[in-house]
Parts: sequence; C-alpha cells; structure tokens
Amino acid sequence: MLTPEEEAFVKAVGGREEARRVARATLFEQGDLSWALHAKQREGRRIMAAAYERGVRRGVWKVGRRGGKTRGFVADAFERALKNPGWRIAYGALTWESATGFVFPEAEWLSTFAPAHIRPAIVDGEVRFAPQGNGATGSRIRVSGTDTKRNADHLRGPSLHWAYLDECAFNPVLDYIVKSVLSPQLLTTGGMLWMGSSPPESPAHPFEAIYAEDAQVRGSLVAYRTRDAPHVTEAQLELLASELGGYDSPEYLRECDLILLTDPKRAVIPEWHEHQAEVVGEAEGPTHRHWYVSADLGYRDLTVVLLGWWDFANARLVVEDERVLIKPRSEEVQAAALEMEQAHHATVESRVADASLITIADMASQQPEGTPERLRWRLTRKDDKEAAINALRLMVARHQILIHPRCQVTIRHSREAIWNKRRTEYERVSEEGLSHFDALDALVYLARSVDKNRNPFPNAPVPPRADHYRPESVTAPPPRKRGGKVFRRRVRR
Repeated sequence: MLTPEEEAFVKAVGGREEARRVARATLFEQGDLSWALHAKQREGRRIMAAAYERGVRRGVWKVGRRGGKTRGFVADAFERALKNPGWRIAYGALTWESATGFVFPEAEWLSTFAPAHIRPAIVDGEVRFAPQGNGATGSRIRVSGTDTKRNADHLRGPSLHWAYLDECAFNPVLDYIVKSVLSPQLLTTGGMLWMGSSPPESPAHPFEAIYAEDAQVRGSLVAYRTRDAPHVTEAQLELLASELGGYDSPEYLRECDLILLTDPKRAVIPEWHEHQAEVVGEAEGPTHRHWYVSADLGYRDLTVVLLGWWDFANARLVVEDERVLIKPRSEEVQAAALEMEQAHHATVESRVADASLITIADMASQQPEGTPERLRWRLTRKDDKEAAINALRLMVARHQILIHPRCQVTIRHSREAIWNKRRTEYERVSEEGLSHFDALDALVYLARSVDKNRNPFPNAPVPPRADHYRPESVTAPPPRKRGGKVFRRRVRR
C-alpha cells in the first residue's frame, strides 16, 4: 500500500489515474484484489471465511443474473494463487465456450493491473503464475467446461487446494463433478469448494434442492438479487427486465429476484402452482370406497409406489400414501405395497406397475396364495403419454385430485417436473434419481387405472315412491249400476 506521501507524489506527477494504477499494482503484488469487488461480493467473502473457520468446506453463491459472480470467483482465485506458492486451483465453467467468453476475459482484465514480474499468462486452458521467486508463486488455475463427465474429468488430478464451480444450476452432471471429481481432491488439503449460479429452471435441481439448502443450514450461503448489486444501474436493470419479459415474468423473478419457480414453459404440470392449495390436503374417507395401487419401478432412478382411492361422491382421485424405494428387489416392492395397504385397511381393486414382464411376474408370485387374477400385478397402460399427462393437468385444474401431505415426493415431483427441450421426456436435472420425477409417472398410472364409473356403495332396498303410496283412509266407492251393468267409480288422487 502506498504511503500518503507516495500517493500525493504520484498524483502530482501522473494524476489520479496513474495513482490508481500504481495503487492497484501494489495491492496486486500483495495479493489483495478487494478493490475489484463490489460491496456484496466482499460481504459474501466474509460469510465464506467465517464458514471456513467453522470447518465448513463447501459454500454456495446464489446470485442474480449479472450480479458479478464470475468476477468475484476469478478475483478470489487470483488472490489465493498470489498468496500461496504452488497452489493448484480448479475452476469449472459450464462449457468451454463459457470459459473463453467469461472466465478468461475476467482473468485477462485483472492481469492488466499486475506488475510485469508476477503477471499471469493463459496457457493451455490454465492461468499460470510465474515460477516461484521474486514475488511469484508458480500457482496454477485450471479451467475447464463441465457440462459432461468427460469434460469435467479434465479437472481431475492428485490434489486441489481450492475449487470454484460456476453456473451450477444448469449443469446436468453436477453431482458427479462435486462427489467424484472435486471433493476427493480437496480432502487432504482442507480446501473449499465454492459453487455459484442463478436459480435453476426447476427447484428439483440438486444445486437448489441439495447444495443450497445444505449451505443455508451450515451458514455458507451467499444470496443477493440483481438489484442488490451496486454496479447494476436502474437503466440496466430495466433493460434486463424487458429482455426477460418484464419484472413480473417468471424468468425475471427466478433469475434476477431469486424466487424459486418452475419454468412454466417447460413445466409438465404448469397448473400446479395456481391450484396447489386445492389439490394438497386430507380427505375423510367414506365407509365404502375402491382402492388402487400403482408403481413406477426403477433401479437407477427411484421406485415409487402409490396407494389411492376414488372419491365417488366428489368425483376426485385421493392419493392417500406413498412408498419410495432405492434399488429395490421385486419382493421389496411387493412388501412395501402390502404394508401400505394393511396400514390403511385397504381392499385393493387393482395393482398396476411400469416394469418388465419378468418383474411383473416375479412381483405377482410374491402375492398371497389365492389372490384373484384381477388383483395380481399387471402392466400399466403407457400408450399416448401426452394425453395421459393432459388428463392429469385437467384433473389438477378442476380440483379432481387430492394428495395427502404425507406424500412429499409425489407433491414435489408434480410441482417441479420439467420437460426436456424436445418435450419427449422429463428432464433429468441430475444424476440422482430424486431428480427424475418418477413419482409423477406413478401418479399418471394411478389416475389411468381407477374405475371412475363404478359405484362403491352397496345396493340397498329402494323405498316405494310417493306417487305409488295409497293411504288407508282412501277407499273405493261402492259400485253403481248403469243399464244393468256394474261400474266402479275411479278415485282421484
């Protein structure tokens, strides 16, 4: 840092700009780039430092669009490289295009303020600092795209001292990068992983559902909106809002105001958000009702078994319970369904599942002896899935479905499921089965399997109609003769 006398001399000789350049070069050499950050970025670094002191080794930056997240990450990586000789640092951009379009330009901009003898260079996808000596450290920042496992593997190595992962909410292999690539390399060095992004298109993405929630609990979450970033002017915010469809658009609310919304353009059940209060709740079951079971079986993904009944009086499907299994055997699926049925004293009318014929036969063999053929497990209908989804959407909009609050996975998958960009199947937002929305398929199968026209109430004697009732007080008049014939007078009622 310049002394007041030195700063006064520089101002006198070279003016304010020269004084700023010299001061920044001096701070760069000392490993202090805080001058490149705005107040929210500096506040976020204090949160991260405090969490690191408590032993937390993963932090999340949930930042509105254009909030300065990338510059904050690159500046922090530079500081650590300048202060720690021989450090190996990883920076995961979403794609290589993101690296060349955003990460490297920030690195080049910061490097312009460096004294020549410690100025880093970008070589072979790395930001390399000069070999140790004369104030240089020899540290390296390895940059790579991470949108595929193959690209993410470029960040592998013997060890890492620090790591940054950008645009996490749009990364389809986020769990793989965190758990298989970066975290093991940080294990022995005690380094920290910083994960950053604006919110995802679906809250089911692990960036939000796993990592941001965990960081909030651990006190390592930094969150600020676009409007909170001091470098964004009102005019710039207005322009950004107009590009995203206005301040009330789902895109602006999600990407700039950090409000968690499933993208309505890609939501499988877009009606859910408007009608959730009416389709989630408890129903008092009548004495007579028909029960149904459906299952979506998976091994890589979740297996979800649902139990429900048709509310004949109110013409709605009631989902009473769920069982969620991970990599189960067929006998475990059958046991889970049977346990659920017994818990609710349910006499089931049908059981359907999405599985192979071999698995269906195996599950059917696990059922008690004497089970009628119509009650054995059978394949669910899977024809015209789009029509089945549309029928479920109408049920939600018309409040013809009610899901018990205990069915948390079913509720979450119904709320957060999104289509892939070709709208051919659900988006796999991560490698984890929790993010493939299997419970929604089980719900579709359940809705298709119920018999909506069958009356569950038993037949009862029908009382005589009022117009057939003959009061005892009314008697027929005596017959009278007319022309030798007997006629009976009719009684009007």
